[in-house]
Amino acid sequence: MGFVVPVLEHDKQLVEGKGAGGSRLVTAVMAVGLALMGNRVNSRFLLPKAMKFYSRALKEINDALAVEDQAVEDDTLAAVIVLGLFEILTGTSGQPSGWISHANGAAILVKMRDQRNTQLTDLGRILHVMARSQLVVNCLVSCSPPILGVDWWMRFGTKDNLPATPPKLNLEVAALHAKINSTLTSANKSLSTDIESVLDVLKLAKALESQYKEWEERLPKAWKYSIVAWNEDVDDEELYHVKQFPGRRDEYADISIGTASNMMRAARIMLCGDIVRASAWLCSPYQDYRTTPEFGAAVRVSKNLVEDIIASVPFFLGDDRTSDINGWERPQNGRMSLVGTSALGLFLTWPLMVCKMSDYSTERQRKWAAGRLRGIAEEMGIGQALLFSQINVRLPSMFIVRDEFTQVDGMEVAKKKAIELAMSSSEFTESDEMLHLMSGLLGCNPIKKL
Repeated sequence: MGFVVPVLEHDKQLVEGKGAGGSRLVTAVMAVGLALMGNRVNSRFLLPKAMKFYSRALKEINDALAVEDQAVEDDTLAAVIVLGLFEILTGTSGQPSGWISHANGAAILVKMRDQRNTQLTDLGRILHVMARSQLVVNCLVSCSPPILGVDWWMRFGTKDNLPATPPKLNLEVAALHAKINSTLTSANKSLSTDIESVLDVLKLAKALESQYKEWEERLPKAWKYSIVAWNEDVDDEELYHVKQFPGRRDEYADISIGTASNMMRAARIMLCGDIVRASAWLCSPYQDYRTTPEFGAAVRVSKNLVEDIIASVPFFLGDDRTSDINGWERPQNGRMSLVGTSALGLFLTWPLMVCKMSDYSTERQRKWAAGRLRGIAEEMGIGQALLFSQINVRLPSMFIVRDEFTQVDGMEVAKKKAIELAMSSSEFTESDEMLHLMSGLLGCNPIKKL
């Protein structure tokens, strides 16, 4: 997900348009600001104006890309990243999943800057890390590997001096997720070479999960959450609307640590799903994949990770309490400066989506996560959160069904059947945006419209 604040604070000259190409960033920021305000119920009239600034920013960026020196400037990359945020705020665009296009565009610009041996400014390093953050979610949503590879992206350090292990592991999950999808959608169970290929990717996935476990075991004290309260239970009909899920409530030393922890958890849940998917593919026709040890381990890990994400939500979105579990005044740890802003909703949108998709979340957890996503959309203006709240994909079970379709009907028919199943399970009006997102999540791109 994108982070606009560091860009704006780091180089005011660009935002004020004092640089050679500052105007395109200014235009992009204006588009985002108007979209954010226009998402409020009483300000819908601003959305057409936001789209005009968006269109103008696209033109200015395209003009800059035609000039070699301007294409690699900081403000060109910043403008592309900001337009990705515009797509996230609006939740739709003139093209399917425009936010994915902007994330890809940012990654390509980073590659161009590297090929030109562009001297990185402090702002440039921040922009590269931001582009990398967008890339992880983009790859997981579209089942595509990170452009340039994991090691290349890790040359730029981390934001806020956070440890490098979590983003590196997340990128490796994204790369492996794409590889597993490619392997399983083309593998034939009657070919020993294909069986060996599936065994190889399963081995890689298990090794990556072991790295997460090792990181968890040596987790620095500063990264560990504190349980500050226990939320009371509520009736099922209230779950969709309450801000806090029944059970524990956690807090972190810093908002950046909480964000990085949740992104790591979301990636790990996806990884556990890949392990189950590969194990299911290897099962004989007479074996239920839910009897495998891989399934049992994935369920245990995923359930804990879902609980951790859910318990963190009040820390991001705020609550009515001002004291901790023992009655002491709670430090706000940098959160107060962001309370009520859309940034905190952005940080939670993808982790909540993963909780909602996971087969190993309870129905109550899914219902609550959908309600929080809708709340983020309505209260913070994050249109993508509303889009996510309407999707009813189940992973990895829908991947497993798709793999079964592939063995019987072939790859193309399996794609269409998988999308039809996902669409029929979700409550929304069909659109190109939804179809594109569904196709990406299930690794079915490209696919013709049904």
